[in-house]
Amino acid sequence: MKIKLAVLLLVLVLIPAAAGRTKTGSINLLAMSEIEEGIYKGSLADLSLEIREGKGRVFVNTFPISKIDTQISMRFAQQIACRHAKADCSEQDFIYTIKADSSIIGGPSAGAAAAMLTYSLLANQKLNSSIAITGTINSGEIIGPVGGIKSKIEAASEAGIKTVLVPRGSSEKENETDLAEYGKELNVDVIEVSTLGEALYYSTGKKDEEPKKELVVDPQYKKIMRQLAVQLCDRTDYLQNIYLTEKPEIELNEDILESDISALEDKGKSQAAFEIEDYYTAASYCFRANIDYSYLLYYFKNMTSVEILNKTEQLSKEIETFDEFIDSQEISTITDLQAYMITKERIGESEDRRKVAIENINDTKEAVYWLAFAQERLNSAESWSNFFGTEGQDFIIDNETLKESCYAKISEAEERYQYVNFYFENTLASTRKEIDSAKKDMKEENYIMCLYKASRAKAQADTVMGMIGVEASMLNETLRQKIDAAKQTIIEQQEAGVFPIMGYSYLEYANSLKEEDASSAVIYAEYALELSSFDFYFEKRKPAYLPDIDNNLLFILVLGICIGYVIAGRFAKKRQGKNPKPKHEIRVRSAKLRPKKRLK
Repeated sequence: MKIKLAVLLLVLVLIPAAAGRTKTGSINLLAMSEIEEGIYKGSLADLSLEIREGKGRVFVNTFPISKIDTQISMRFAQQIACRHAKADCSEQDFIYTIKADSSIIGGPSAGAAAAMLTYSLLANQKLNSSIAITGTINSGEIIGPVGGIKSKIEAASEAGIKTVLVPRGSSEKENETDLAEYGKELNVDVIEVSTLGEALYYSTGKKDEEPKKELVVDPQYKKIMRQLAVQLCDRTDYLQNIYLTEKPEIELNEDILESDISALEDKGKSQAAFEIEDYYTAASYCFRANIDYSYLLYYFKNMTSVEILNKTEQLSKEIETFDEFIDSQEISTITDLQAYMITKERIGESEDRRKVAIENINDTKEAVYWLAFAQERLNSAESWSNFFGTEGQDFIIDNETLKESCYAKISEAEERYQYVNFYFENTLASTRKEIDSAKKDMKEENYIMCLYKASRAKAQADTVMGMIGVEASMLNETLRQKIDAAKQTIIEQQEAGVFPIMGYSYLEYANSLKEEDASSAVIYAEYALELSSFDFYFEKRKPAYLPDIDNNLLFILVLGICIGYVIAGRFAKKRQGKNPKPKHEIRVRSAKLRPKKRLK
């Protein structure tokens, strides 16, 4: 009997747990079908998803077969939904199935719907079946533009769907049709949404937690970045004073005059940025000015080839010494990790520019320019090294974890590169080189720089992906969305005890560029977004007094206690059955507990 009871309890506990490991659901998919050659019509398809125990893989089945970009968009949707749900999806497989009555046009427009469906299953939230969405899903959880929306609204109306969610700005460019008014004619509410969170609100009725309205800059970051800016800008003053003193009284040629003017302009911009406490921006402008002033000073010294070679040799020793110093630094926080990435990148750039100077030794003007660049890049690396040792949340940043994160980030970057290359062949040559460089670092077991380079490559590809279908009139709106997404990501990091120094620095720079160069600002906003989430790959280090507990062992322990408690209770009842107490004795004892009535 004891064994039967234990087995029964075990089954009752394990069956719900096993059932919870597999989740299934579906969502209506708005698509375009080719009814005749060159003639398209809006149609409905069914997108279903099964989540089960696995290894973080994504499978896509389509009937009829669709194009490769549809399959890739499912992968993006899964990644973004997992992040939105704050879920570790590495031990689950995701099986997406698209079924349609006729051949649908492949494309990324199923991305938003797939992200909504994935999140709903991960978060155990039910989607409203009378609502459908069309749109891509991009970094920052931004719903991107798609085509054929008017036809898709018609298909939704025919299927009895009451609400269609479309990317923000769609009404302005869908063949000059007011989509909201057109939807009313077909008894369909057309609502524009910007992000996955907005779309989920309309479909689930549940709103994300309100984010903090203001991003509070970490005091340590502000102090160190101010110090960095002061160092670089003091050097600007120093170099400018020497230049003005030694500058010959001759008419400058066009190239030299350009550097002279550029240095002065950048110094002015740095001062303006410093006054509003945009210290990263101020430091960036001073760095640029320092290159120009160093170049001008080298140029007017009329250095010989031997002098240039001697200078590059001296610089090589300085680079090697500082590189060894950086490699000796302990990395225990995300700030340490990012400081290592920044300084090592600048050390590498300094060495590369030094080599270019040697390659151009027979062209004095070119040689001294690259020598100046190499020297100032090393100076900026030394300034950034001040971030090592900054207080913050400790993480387990070991070789194995770094290797896994490096591999994962390369995969993400490669997927996005292939996606963009599918539409615009050979447009991301620099991104291809960045991915290849990350792979080289992986082979050489330099996993930190692999992670950094792959992250930058991913951001570059994401920038292009996010701009597909975006008209010039919507550029500023896209930039605003990217900046808001990056800001929110940094706020979330702060709440987790992390201040992403690279992410915030790029966010600040994107804000400084948005008026004069919105296109460049979008790239830096994308960098800010991508380089603000490294903690996703690392586990927080627990205090020494808290032992590590295996969840499976904990489950078995709790289950054992429960079974033991039930069996013990069963034994107690049996013993009571063998030696029952007299009923009158029980009544007597009960009576003794009652207070005596007082006689009046």
